[in-house]
Amino acid sequence: MGFDIRTMILMATSLSFILSGVMALAGLHTGNIRGVRQWALAYLLFSIGMVLAFTPFSERPWVFVVTNPLVAASAGLMITGIQAFEERQPDWRIPIVMLCLSVVANFCTSILTYNIAGRVISNSLILGIAFAISARSLLIKIDPPLRTAYWLTGSTFVMLTLLAIARIQYVIMNPPKVNFLLSPNSSNMMVFFGFNVLFMVVGFGFVLMLNYRLATDLRRLATRDSLTTLHRLIPGKNPFFSGTRVYQAT
Repeated sequence: MGFDIRTMILMATSLSFILSGVMALAGLHTGNIRGVRQWALAYLLFSIGMVLAFTPFSERPWVFVVTNPLVAASAGLMITGIQAFEERQPDWRIPIVMLCLSVVANFCTSILTYNIAGRVISNSLILGIAFAISARSLLIKIDPPLRTAYWLTGSTFVMLTLLAIARIQYVIMNPPKVNFLLSPNSSNMMVFFGFNVLFMVVGFGFVLMLNYRLATDLRRLATRDSLTTLHRLIPGKNPFFSGTRVYQAT
C-alpha cells in the first residue's frame, strides 16, 4: 500500500503541534535553562506553515510566499534556541534574515514568475544552510551525558542538510512541471517523508538535551553546598566522617 502524502502531512503537523505544546510547557519550569521557548515557537511556525500549505488555497501562488517563509523562520529559531541553550546571546537576526530571504525568493518564483524548480531549489538551499549551522553548533566536544543528546541532534541536522542537497540535485535533473509538494511520484514522497521524520527526531533530540541538562543541574545541586559552593562529602565514603556534615573544597 502506498503512502498518501496528505495523510503524512496530517500526522507530521499533529506531531509538530504536540512537540510545540510540550516544549512550551517545559519552558515554564526549566528555571535558568534558556532556548526551550524558541524551539516551541519554531515547531508552532512549522505546523502553521504545513497546515496552510495543504489548504484548499494551496495551489494559489501567494500561499508559497507565506508557508515557506514560516518554515524558514522555524529553522532560524532552532539556531537561536541552540545559542540560548548554550548560554550564548541569541542572534535574532538569523530567523529574521531567513524569513526575509524566503519571502523574496518565493515572491520572485511564485508571483513574478511561476518557476517551480527555482522555488524548490531556493527553499531547499535556505533550509540546508540553517540545518548545517545547527549541526555545526551541536557536533562539538562536550562531557557526557549531554554529549549523547548533542550528537544525536547534530547528526540528525546533518542528515537534514544532506536531504536538502539531494532535493536540489533531484530538481535540477528532473525539473517539476506541477506543484512539487503535491507531486505523487515516489521520489518526492520519500523525500517529504524523510524530512518530516528527521524533523521530529530533532524535536525529540531537543527534549533529550533539556532532560540531560536538568539532570546535570540537579546532580550539581545535590553535591554542592548552596552557600559555599563546596562539594559535599557523602557519609560512608569519607574515612574521617564522624556524623557531622563535612565539606570538601573544589
